[in-house]
Amino acid sequence: MAEKKCSKCFRPFGCRADEGGCWCDSAKLSDLTLSKLRLLFDDCLCPSCLSEFEIGSKAPE
Repeated sequence: MAEKKCSKCFRPFGCRADEGGCWCDSAKLSDLTLSKLRLLFDDCLCPSCLSEFEIGSKAPE
């Protein structure tokens, strides 16, 4: 598991994308939200920060 730092809060978290799938694959994000997140942040977000943008939560501005 790779350790990354969240692009929003800068806390470390584990990423398993290189191991065939990561927890973020199950995040429920609209296509519009995902596009906005890609513009706003350079890299991945931690579970806590990403959950703020899931369907039913606020959209990034």
